[in-house]
Amino acid sequence: MKQYYPDWKLNIFGNGELFEFLNKKIQALALENQVSLKGVSSQIEKEYESGSSKIVELIGNQSVRVRMSENAKEVSRKYSLSIIMYHVSMERII
Repeated sequence: MKQYYPDWKLNIFGNGELFEFLNKKIQALALENQVSLKGVSSQIEKEYESGSSKIVELIGNQSVRVRMSENAKEVSRKYSLSIIMYHVSMERII
């Protein structure tokens, strides 16, 4: 998604068992400027509200919606649950 939407940012909240794994992946893929692991938020409702304004913006932008739908199948194959779980299991082995 970085090449298609370089100005988009993803904030991930929580500190579950995949926190370190995700942190390493973000660094390995040089996504530090696009993806942030925020940890636990005591004001998660405000975070959701902030993100919802971006969704409304997306709904109003047909060209972005069309580009996203064209890429959706490729992206969904690339990040299927089986592929993600394979990488998680390999990380645990190493």
